[in-house]
Amino acid sequence: MSPEDRRAQIIDEARALFVELGYGGARIHDIAVRAGITDAFIYYHFDSKRELYHAAIREPIEVLIHDLVEESNAMSSRHATHQEILRHFHELMLRYMTDIGPLLGVALLSDKLDAKELYNEFVLPKFSAAIGSILAELTGWHDQEVDLEVLVEATFGVHLGIALWRLLAPGPENQRSMARQLGTLFGGGIPLGSPPGFEVPAASAPRAKAGRRAKAKALPAAAGEQGDPGSVEAFRAKMTQMLHGPAAPAEAAAPAGPEVRRRRMSEDARRASILRAAREVFVAAGVKEARTKDIASTAGITEAFMFRVFRSKDELYQEAVEGPAGAVWQLLTVEIETVAKDPTLTGPEILLRVNERILVALVEVAPLLGVVLFSDIDRGKRFVEMVASTRSSPFRRIQKVISQAAGWKPPAITSEVAMKAIMGVHLGLALDAMLREREIDIPETARCITAMLIAGVRADGDRETASLA
Repeated sequence: MSPEDRRAQIIDEARALFVELGYGGARIHDIAVRAGITDAFIYYHFDSKRELYHAAIREPIEVLIHDLVEESNAMSSRHATHQEILRHFHELMLRYMTDIGPLLGVALLSDKLDAKELYNEFVLPKFSAAIGSILAELTGWHDQEVDLEVLVEATFGVHLGIALWRLLAPGPENQRSMARQLGTLFGGGIPLGSPPGFEVPAASAPRAKAGRRAKAKALPAAAGEQGDPGSVEAFRAKMTQMLHGPAAPAEAAAPAGPEVRRRRMSEDARRASILRAAREVFVAAGVKEARTKDIASTAGITEAFMFRVFRSKDELYQEAVEGPAGAVWQLLTVEIETVAKDPTLTGPEILLRVNERILVALVEVAPLLGVVLFSDIDRGKRFVEMVASTRSSPFRRIQKVISQAAGWKPPAITSEVAMKAIMGVHLGLALDAMLREREIDIPETARCITAMLIAGVRADGDRETASLA
């Protein structure tokens, strides 16, 4: 085997093991065993495990970005249609993200060591440059000085989400059909033949300046004000309460003196305090690496006292992380089904409110996703099965609402592909908010997403070809 082929083999084996065990759990020796070589041979090619880890992530992305631009330019020079270029763009993304996506998801969602640096200094600039330039040329947005930030994050999120779905819920898939549907969904918007009352707002495409800070004024207003129990703000408050529990009560100032005793917490308050500490430690270290000693220390108690309240580390994980993450989907489903039952809402209004609530849920739950899905891949698969596998599961119930509101009909767009794409859009935006440590304007970003789904991201007029030079 040539040195180049051997190096590629090492990277392939390392990528699989990093996905399976995470960065902390994967050892150079285990990678060497899988590759059928010695540890020393790996160190001949890579100075450290960290260098190998970065190579496993970065090198395939460099190839993907190069091929995206080169092949899109080649198609443009052959005067391919807008839709043909979009379809090929999505085919390339689906093909490459099959290999890259799982490790990229693990790195961005669960590697606390350098996820922010990887995303902000490498992943985001690379994908922004490539996706932004291609889609700007296809849609003509650059001529309008439109901020493509939301579209880039959404497109990245769609393909990352689909790749993670393949990993955690594998099944038969037709990539050509999926690429065609994604091109239709994000290129042309919701197809004709929608149900009565469904109208595409005249100026709804997110061409009005700009992304998450712009107002898509043709779209309906957000539901309710902050005091309205049906508003998105009220939903966010419920979501925050569910995930984080009540805030720790502030202790009253104690009088000075050497014999002052600290006020005892109630049983419920102590339990909530331990769960907050467990959640913090599990998110930082993952299930396998988290130590009960650290959880107790964070909660300000002894391990012995903690185990009087919780029987095991697994019980702590269930109640602090996996249980709340699952409850998010249940609450989200009930909220969306309630929105859909409102007879006064039109299709676009339902889609807008659905997008607001999905975005709120994923922004709030994003810090837990890496732990739930990737600390233990088998456990992650069971979680996905719980929320998405049956007709009565949250994922399928939300999919039904979205499909009915939009009127998507196969074969143009199947409800399953549309649902995965929409969830991916929100994943990309939530991931960006977490890794760039910034707030999302929920109503305005949801307006932009809804506009993209309704009217697509196409150029003005009947332009069918695009120049990407």
